[in-house]
Amino acid sequence: MGGQYQILRRQLPGEAAFHEARHIGERDRLAESLVVVTSDHGESLGEHGEATHSLFVYEGVLHVPLLFSHASLPAGAVVEAPTSTVDIHPTVLELLEVPGPGVAAPACSLAAALRGAALEPRPVYFESLYARLNYGWAELQGVREGDLKLIRAPRPELYDIAADPGETTNIAATAPLAQLRAELIKGALNLGLDLRGLESPANGVKVLGGPGFGLQVTGAPVPSMALDPPKSRV
Repeated sequence: MGGQYQILRRQLPGEAAFHEARHIGERDRLAESLVVVTSDHGESLGEHGEATHSLFVYEGVLHVPLLFSHASLPAGAVVEAPTSTVDIHPTVLELLEVPGPGVAAPACSLAAALRGAALEPRPVYFESLYARLNYGWAELQGVREGDLKLIRAPRPELYDIAADPGETTNIAATAPLAQLRAELIKGALNLGLDLRGLESPANGVKVLGGPGFGLQVTGAPVPSMALDPPKSRV
C-alpha cells in the first residue's frame, strides 16, 4: 500500500499543473472574471488507514481549498472560520450582484467575510453514506462547530481540531456532547435525514424526502448504530 500512496502524492501536483496550463491562454481575461478554485474532496493518502477518500470523514478528506479571485475582493484575505462548499453558490451570486433565490440554511454568502467582516459562528454539517450504501456498514455523519468536531458513529468520535489537527485523540468520553448532537441532527434534517433518537440502537435513519442525498431504504429502517463501524473493517 505504501507504493500506492507515493504514486498518488506524485500524481496530484502534476494533475493540477496540467489543468492550469490548459487555461494559461485565457489569463488576460482574469481582470474581468470571478475565479473560484475548490475541490469536492481531499485524499487521505494513508491517514487513518484510508488510501483515498469516501469511507471516512477526517480532515484529510473534508478540508479542501476554497479560493475566490475577483476585482471587488482585497488580495490575501483569509476567512479563518469553518466554511462549506454549500457557501459557493450564494457567494458567487453576491459577488457578481446577480439576484437569486433566498439562501437556505446551512449555506451562507462569504462575500462580506472575504472583505474583512466577521463570519457569524455556525455549525458545519458533513456526512459520508459510502460505507452504508456499498458495504452495509454504518454511515457517518458529523458536525464541526468552531474547533470541535463530532463524528456520529457506533463509537462516537469528538476531536479538538485546534489542539489535535491529526484527529488522533478522541475526547468523546470526557466532553459535553448535547449541543453538538443537537446541531448534527439539525444539519441532517436540512438534507432530508432524520437522526432524532440517534442514541437508541433501535432507531435507524429515516428518509424525509426533499433536498440532499437521502439514504434510500426499503421496509423498516436498519438501526445504523448496530452496524459495524467503518473503522473496525479497515
